[in-house]
Amino acid sequence: MSASLNYEAPSQEVSALQRPSVPEASYNAFFRVVERLDRLLEEEINGLKKGGALDLPELTRRKRQGFLELDKLMRSFEGTIPSQDIINRLASFRLKLDENGTVLRLHLQAAQDITATIVRVMQEMESDGTYTRAFFFRGFEFA
Repeated sequence: MSASLNYEAPSQEVSALQRPSVPEASYNAFFRVVERLDRLLEEEINGLKKGGALDLPELTRRKRQGFLELDKLMRSFEGTIPSQDIINRLASFRLKLDENGTVLRLHLQAAQDITATIVRVMQEMESDGTYTRAFFFRGFEFA
């Protein structure tokens, strides 16, 4: 599977001397931040696919912090020529983000479907007049 990133090469009019490369400290920090975000996304993807208990608020907080760091780093890259390593890493990271988005949408759709089913069943129980809500909840134990 190949990933493409919409990167526009600098125009012929701008020489490499006028557009410096990314500073080494920023380069190294970029890869650390992206790797950390990649691991967080993988943790979330695997947890949602397996259906285990996930601390989604904590994962969301950690992802938000990582994306803030990445945004700050990316702003420091303005006016520079990104290396092919950076372009390739961003392309593979985008694939991970796409996979994460797909899994999150599926999880959200499942939660919405379950909620809709519960609401429908409760409305049907109320509408036929046979059972009251109190009877229903006393008669069944929910874990």
